[in-house]
Amino acid sequence: MYGVLNQSMNCHGNTYVPTSADKLKCSIIVIVMILIIAGNVCCLVVFNHPDTRKLFMKRVRYIMTSLCCTDLGIGALVCPSTIYPALYHCWPPGNTMCQIEALLISALFHESTLNMVVIAIDRYCVVHFRWYNTYMNSRRFLFVILATWVGVFSCYALVIFAGKQYYYDEFGINCEPFYENATLTLTVLSIFFFLPTVIFVFCYVSIYVTANRRKVFTVSSDDKYGRMVNANIRTSKYLAAITAGFFLTIAPWTLMTLIIVAAKISIDHDIDYAITWLTLSNSFCNCLIYGIMNRKFRRAALRVFLGRLMKSLNVWSTEKSVDKSTDDIEGNSSTYYKYKLRTMNKKTCIQGVGSNASTSPTHTPLPSPSGTPFV
Repeated sequence: MYGVLNQSMNCHGNTYVPTSADKLKCSIIVIVMILIIAGNVCCLVVFNHPDTRKLFMKRVRYIMTSLCCTDLGIGALVCPSTIYPALYHCWPPGNTMCQIEALLISALFHESTLNMVVIAIDRYCVVHFRWYNTYMNSRRFLFVILATWVGVFSCYALVIFAGKQYYYDEFGINCEPFYENATLTLTVLSIFFFLPTVIFVFCYVSIYVTANRRKVFTVSSDDKYGRMVNANIRTSKYLAAITAGFFLTIAPWTLMTLIIVAAKISIDHDIDYAITWLTLSNSFCNCLIYGIMNRKFRRAALRVFLGRLMKSLNVWSTEKSVDKSTDDIEGNSSTYYKYKLRTMNKKTCIQGVGSNASTSPTHTPLPSPSGTPFV
């Protein structure tokens, strides 16, 4: 890797003939690209479709939308440009396109990391601090997400376009940043890997301890804050699983980079390729993990993509609006309460209003507004 910053970025006079191994690598890239694009488009539609968007907490929906956009960018903007180089071992688009790809692959990759840091801190604050929801509304949270996008792209634009710190990795088959200064490399790894790891472990372990502690104590039906905390703890499980999957896939790449920087040695070509594309495949793993773990996400996906078929089979006839909920952080649980009130039997409602309702054997109590289900 050392001394590669002055590479010639063209394929003029290249007579290389692709081997079976090259074709296999190219096929893997195409499969990974299709999975990333299909999975993240599906997630974006489910999270933002008018019929299903209110099944998810607003802040979770915002951060998952941001995460899906970063992953979709990897699949739609980075992967296609690597297909030809995978076969012919050269970079035909030239220096400018190599700079752009290096910017995209680094900025989008680390934006995913920052998104996970933001959601981990957000879940920790929601569970532990009563005042947090009053201060951090959805608009401010969206502003924080946009600020991370602007910040990470600005930093890497300076590094790549102004500092010219990029190169074409012939073996990993992509353009990416490369820092001649080993200290700078270690600093970047610390900021985008080791520090986030500490934050994730602290936040999710604390949430796990809180969840176990709450199992000992019963949350009363009128404890709105307690129910909100329980809902956020359940949501944190899915997000923690995505975070764990993310770090398991990027840990080998980080270790490889540390070895190269510390020992100044080259890595076997096939190992370099496997580690690089294992890391990039995480852009699809996020969708897979969330879909497997979250039952209501799967039902929402079925409702979006098979809605007409499901309606014809009357699958949603009795549950069309029961799963509908709003953001508990915004305090909109009255929507679900009003729905339940409207759909109750008229006779039951009359008995609930009457003076003898409390002693009537047929009286059915109204559901608590704080009992709204959330994802």
